[in-house]
Amino acid sequence: MSTRHIPGRDPRAARRAGEAGAALVTVLILVAVLTVIGLAMVDLVLTEIGIAYTGEDAVAAQYIAEGGLARALHELDQDAGWTGVTDALGDGQYQVTVTSSGLLRAIESVGTRNGARQVVGAAVKVVPRFLLDGIVGNTTVTLGGAAPGVTVENAFPGDAAAAVHANNRLGAPAAITVNSAGAVVVGAVTANGSITGISCGTWPWPCDPAAPVGRFPRLDMDSGDPNSYRSRAIATIDPADGLNLYFRGGAANSRCSAPGWNFNARETQRCWDRYVSSRGGTLGAGMSSPVYYVEFNPGERTQYTISTQTIAHRSSLGANNGGGSTTLTIARPAGLAADDVMIAAIAVVGGSTTGITPPAGWTLVPGGANPIDNGTTLRLAVYYKVAGTAEPANYTWTFSASRKASGGIQAYRNVDPAAPIDVALGQATPSGTTHSTPAVTTSVDGTMLVASFAAAAGGTWTPQTPGLVERYDARSTGGAQSTRTSSEGTEQLQAAAGPTGVKSSRTTVAAVGATHILALAPRRVTVDCVGLAASALETLCLRSRPATDSNGNIVYPLSAPAQVTGLIGVFRRDAGTVQGDIFVENVSLRTADYRQQSPAGDPALVAAGAVRLTSTGASAAARTVEIRGIVYTFAGVDNPGGGCVPPSPCGDDLQGSGGTGLDIQHDADRVTVVLRGVVMSNGAILLRDGVSNAGAVAVRHDGAVIEALPTAFMPLSTGNVLLAVSWSSKD
Repeated sequence: MSTRHIPGRDPRAARRAGEAGAALVTVLILVAVLTVIGLAMVDLVLTEIGIAYTGEDAVAAQYIAEGGLARALHELDQDAGWTGVTDALGDGQYQVTVTSSGLLRAIESVGTRNGARQVVGAAVKVVPRFLLDGIVGNTTVTLGGAAPGVTVENAFPGDAAAAVHANNRLGAPAAITVNSAGAVVVGAVTANGSITGISCGTWPWPCDPAAPVGRFPRLDMDSGDPNSYRSRAIATIDPADGLNLYFRGGAANSRCSAPGWNFNARETQRCWDRYVSSRGGTLGAGMSSPVYYVEFNPGERTQYTISTQTIAHRSSLGANNGGGSTTLTIARPAGLAADDVMIAAIAVVGGSTTGITPPAGWTLVPGGANPIDNGTTLRLAVYYKVAGTAEPANYTWTFSASRKASGGIQAYRNVDPAAPIDVALGQATPSGTTHSTPAVTTSVDGTMLVASFAAAAGGTWTPQTPGLVERYDARSTGGAQSTRTSSEGTEQLQAAAGPTGVKSSRTTVAAVGATHILALAPRRVTVDCVGLAASALETLCLRSRPATDSNGNIVYPLSAPAQVTGLIGVFRRDAGTVQGDIFVENVSLRTADYRQQSPAGDPALVAAGAVRLTSTGASAAARTVEIRGIVYTFAGVDNPGGGCVPPSPCGDDLQGSGGTGLDIQHDADRVTVVLRGVVMSNGAILLRDGVSNAGAVAVRHDGAVIEALPTAFMPLSTGNVLLAVSWSSKD
């Protein structure tokens, strides 16, 4: 094949143009490839930059979440009731949520920054510092006597725990006194004041006489808040009888005033004794965290009247001395027995001019004017005598001059021989045929009213008051009516304490007169709190023996339960002060062990005043008295009550009391007393064994008790100890 030549065109130029076109295509392809590679590289760089920014946000969110956790730990240290917060940190934020269950606080902290989110979780136990101590006294603590037997120990971990701590809020010379011959202390000893009896330099545990003063918890005892202990007791129903657990004699909202109970304002102790005796076994069984709230009325004593023994008339005799004499003799009433109480009323002519000398053993009845003189015309004198085992056949009264006289003796059984007269009063009456006694007010149930009437004439008497029973009617004889006397003895049983009203009787001959009324008190239950005066006021007595009457008859077989589940609180507020002790009577007399426990969210014992426990003598068998839970005493200083949140005027905590809050005087053989939990007192604490043969006294810190703290201890507590439980981290 030949190449045809085209005229006017160079064949070499055409060849060069084809080569140039191929090169352009190659360049374009190369540019495209380079562009793709460049774009890929730019995208890679941008992706790496994005990843870098995202990783930084995630790390920042983690740190922010941990910052929220740190905030939670700080807040819980100050306030155990803190529930969480949402707050900014840098250019991110954390959201903290705290869930409470007893001591446990579950913390979740969510940290966020831009689109990153990190979650940190932790669980801690929040324990107020004062509850790491076995014994906490707001003033002074004295441990041990001359004889060994007292042990105080705290096995709680950490240097913050102490066997005993005294705040010394009153600035006493010594905050803690330890008699090492009588007490063994296992654990730290800390105080805000001097520590005597041990050498801190050689003490094997922390010993700090300059420890900081800690806040002391308040308890809402009696406010109207539904969570106060009184409110809870009123609202808690015992399924055994459908009545509540609030004990106050005479109070309308108390079980003591319920139908079939009807205990008056002087019978709160009796109301408690009846409840305990009616239950037996474990007090509080079948109820959820029961609170037994005992509130005595002002001035109320632990003694009370026995309604099961009714005063009864034994016999009566009237007499006169005829036409006049220097004496009046009355025969001994028939059937008279030892401890019977006799009332004698003697009416004699001459009024204030006539002196009367009673026979041996007879005493003028106290209360009001006695003798009662109606001028110089008539004198009425009223006497009493408690019969002994050998009484004479008759009794003779002697006058300062020969006078006409009349009178009588009324004898009664089941009268309190130690204090037979509850109340008495007499008065002179004007001339007439109807004469009336004054009205008086009795202080106990079941009194026997004895009303005596006399007139300066020899008439015959007839009672006018419904229910008034005549027991004798005597008159002198001879001469004109104006020279004679007449006498009447009457009685009327008054079931309930209160006003008696006047008692009236009518005589057949008008004359001036004199009247007298008295109330015989029935036999009383023997409180028998050994070591405690029978006159102690507003004290709940947990007796080791049955409640008995003056003859030893058992009225309530159980005066203290064998076992209690729940809180026993004794508290009364009056004019800014508080009263109410708990007295555990001589434990060596118990015939069985005693145990009380309240580990489920409440203290075991709370007293407005003191918790006192005594034991003397030898026990018939080895016995144990164990109280498990918080023992808390106010020592007679009121707490602010409910609804007070710092810095309100009610204050943050109690400031210390000069009174005794806990007093264990232990002198009994073969008896062991154990307080297992935490012992707290706003006042002084005294624990000792007094004699070498005494049993043991121990206070042992129990971690199980603080695992279920009452909420009242938590929100107002500062300076808590946080115990780590767990930690977690997740996206």
